[in-house]
Amino acid sequence: MASRVAARAAPYTGNMILESAQGASGPQATDTWEIAQGLNALAAHPEAARVPTHTFAAQCIDGRPAAGGDDLRVPRTAGGTVTAWVIDLLANDAESAFETAKARHPVATDVPHADRIREAVSAAELDELTALARELRGNGFLVFGHSDDHATGTISGCGAADNLAHILRVFATAQEPIAELLSEWTIDASLIPRAAQQHAMALADTLPNGRQIIGALAAIAPNPLPVLVGKHAEIAVVANGAPNTTIDVAAAAAAIGWAGSRVFVVDTWAFTDIAEVVYQYVQRREGPHSASQSSERLQWHPTREEIHACIAGFNAATLLVLCNSSMPTVYLPA
Repeated sequence: MASRVAARAAPYTGNMILESAQGASGPQATDTWEIAQGLNALAAHPEAARVPTHTFAAQCIDGRPAAGGDDLRVPRTAGGTVTAWVIDLLANDAESAFETAKARHPVATDVPHADRIREAVSAAELDELTALARELRGNGFLVFGHSDDHATGTISGCGAADNLAHILRVFATAQEPIAELLSEWTIDASLIPRAAQQHAMALADTLPNGRQIIGALAAIAPNPLPVLVGKHAEIAVVANGAPNTTIDVAAAAAAIGWAGSRVFVVDTWAFTDIAEVVYQYVQRREGPHSASQSSERLQWHPTREEIHACIAGFNAATLLVLCNSSMPTVYLPA
């Protein structure tokens, strides 16, 4: 056992360990090196786990199987449709969002002012999720999310939705760990605007809970959302850069040499498609704007490249929140 731990410090091709991660999912530290070697084997033969897909990214990175089967082949990003919604929120105007919220959702006057603000903005954020989901579905894109078989109360069972406030704070503050992971994915983290990070910190105090988020998606999704089964058993992160493919979770675990385990999957190639859809949606929502408006308010008028970088940063932050510090990763380029 000791020799395996010592070997962990040696270099290995194309992988990193999420040593700054803060969560619970992942292998024992004594198993990390062995799994990393398995990831090298997968990197040498990614076809062992890749399967074709041509759908818009909407499935979550969660590696657990769905009740009734595990044959969904939909590109994966954090929270499924949650990724697109979060980036849309980051690009929204915080002040105008609150004014809209007050108009749409009259709030009680007998609660503290700060609570009334949070209540109104949270309701507006759910409105925006509903609007975006309707837009996606109306344009033929899949709307998707999930729960699990043991979630209770305000918890949905989707780690991205349930931990969203924490994820946004990590997105705003953990620049170095995010940059390291994005570098592995060949994405430039310097394109994430400071305004987006500032807005992420503001949003973290107003977000709806996970059950509300998944409930809003379920109301728009054309089919019942899947219910994932059991506890997390992910022992690696597999990032896939090959367009029009995703990763078969069970096949990836078997290729690594840990059949019966699971992996988190992030289809990084799909960030481009999401970025284009969100960019067009934001442009239609905002209309013309001036540089002076941008400098006076907490608002970010994004480019496609900045949106793409924020999508990547949000997915990286999600992994840093959900995974433990022994979690190995691999990037499978096209």
